[in-house]
Amino acid sequence: MIGFGLFDTSINTVIFDTVAQFRSVNFGLTNAAYILGLDTENDGGGGLFFLRDAVAVSEEVYGLYLVADDGSGWVRDWDGRNANAAWFGAKASPSDLTGPDNSPVIARLPKFAITHWPAGRFRFASAPTEDAWRNTFHRGMSTVFQMTGAMTVSDIFMCWSFQPSEAFGQTGDVGSSIGLQNISDLTQTAMSPIEGVVLVGPGLAQGIGFAMGNTPGVPQYFTKPRNFSSENFYVGFGVKFPVRNLFLTGFTNCVAKGCAIGFDMDNQAADPAQPGAVNSGENMTLDHCVTSNITEIAVRTRKLQRLTIVGGSLDYSKVMIDAENSLVMVQNVYIESNANRSPAAWFKARGVAHIDIDESTIIYCIPGPNTDLIECSDSASIDCRATFCSNASAASINRNVLYTGASKNVRGKLKGANAKNYPPLLSKHLNLIADGYFESGTLDFMRSGAGETVRAAIVSDVVRPGLTYAVKLSSAVPEEGARLAFRPVRVEPGKWLFFSYWDKLAGTIVNLANRIQWRDLDGNPLGDPIFVGGATLPPNFSPTSISTKFNTAERDWTLQRAVAQVPIGAFSALIQVRIDPNSPGSYYVSEAQAYL
Repeated sequence: MIGFGLFDTSINTVIFDTVAQFRSVNFGLTNAAYILGLDTENDGGGGLFFLRDAVAVSEEVYGLYLVADDGSGWVRDWDGRNANAAWFGAKASPSDLTGPDNSPVIARLPKFAITHWPAGRFRFASAPTEDAWRNTFHRGMSTVFQMTGAMTVSDIFMCWSFQPSEAFGQTGDVGSSIGLQNISDLTQTAMSPIEGVVLVGPGLAQGIGFAMGNTPGVPQYFTKPRNFSSENFYVGFGVKFPVRNLFLTGFTNCVAKGCAIGFDMDNQAADPAQPGAVNSGENMTLDHCVTSNITEIAVRTRKLQRLTIVGGSLDYSKVMIDAENSLVMVQNVYIESNANRSPAAWFKARGVAHIDIDESTIIYCIPGPNTDLIECSDSASIDCRATFCSNASAASINRNVLYTGASKNVRGKLKGANAKNYPPLLSKHLNLIADGYFESGTLDFMRSGAGETVRAAIVSDVVRPGLTYAVKLSSAVPEEGARLAFRPVRVEPGKWLFFSYWDKLAGTIVNLANRIQWRDLDGNPLGDPIFVGGATLPPNFSPTSISTKFNTAERDWTLQRAVAQVPIGAFSALIQVRIDPNSPGSYYVSEAQAYL
């Protein structure tokens, strides 16, 4: 011992195997204890403790403040910020998950500190409470939290929230002139509750892996969950209704795999008695996140003002995006699946919803379903300008159709990466998604080949040999005609719009024509439609366009061309092909193009 005046700074350290052994010793002059393990020697839960109180001033704080059998209080030597989960009883399991239950450990962890978890699989027999998770931060490396207890669909394994503390200076007003905002939201800027950990659930029909809480009056404005994964839950990542605490946040570098729903941003009341979502949740972002092998929906949004999906990928999910009453922006995302995993629509929009898929996004079918990849209903809309790829062969019955439905609100422009390998459907011909609505008659996308009926059969497409896809119009009913309208083309006043397509006529057609309806900036018709070709044109018609071979005689594939000058005030053009009533024959359209 070395003494210095009135102050004794000497340290007399005794080594103990376990905490239990430490408690039972009569310490005397000992003022430091090095414990090798919490329950067993070298189990990671030990550490250096110093005698702080001859008589303990509080109850024992698990892992941080120990009370010996003689009543003395001992405090752990640590920096107050970085803790080890083993200090609080965390123990990994072998591969058969026969290890201890780690559920009670979460409630023991220090608040406003980072708890480090070692590599291994930690079994949880039940989900810790939201209060237990609150204000705790977790960092792992090759770490697994595996839930083995049963869960309902709505149970949340990790429901995290932040509660500001006066002791840490996290309350009070900023004092700014823009509303005296509470500073609690600023103390958590870009903080992630958990990183480097995989949350594993008990099954696809059970529970939510991770969800942000919604403590009233505590806005989680700038929290940024990132760098962790969730799998084998019903929902991988969710939010707790309402989304009042997720103003500018979202998820970064997170992976949802093997769940029923990957990311569920649901901001509408599940209970009709609830008043509905509050004015929040806008500008949420999924930043370089990944979904894979999702059995239902990769990303679902409900009543969300804006969700941006940027970077990352949506892979092999039944539905990629399902938006209801939400705005969803998709930027630079890789989207891939096949008909087995994704048998129907990949993108769904309904209610007051809009999905925008930008030109840096890639949609890859290997191959895709025989139905549209887009489903749009109510007043919803979808804009798609992505690069579309497919490895479907010319002989495949797979069509990889983006959209052929009735909604006028499906728009976009496509780039084909390996265009020779997928069928030249109308949605590809125009380099725009076909707006395949028609006022009457029948409109069929089809392919000739084995198993097709005579009604649906057509001859080979001479434009691209071996590719036999086209659109067929027919109208045998006297009171009806058939009209095919393409998605409106953006134009510029004073320029010339060129329009061409290949057509084929079988049987009897009474009249055949196409026309252009100019539209103003607001989409309203600008004057009467102009006819740019037809077997019978209106009286005194003096077109500013040229056409070839607009006759009604039966013929093989023929190139039709037209050109018209864009009038002043026009910002878009709706191009329409039509046949008149009493036309029992069939009219086929293929290889349509429009450009300035």
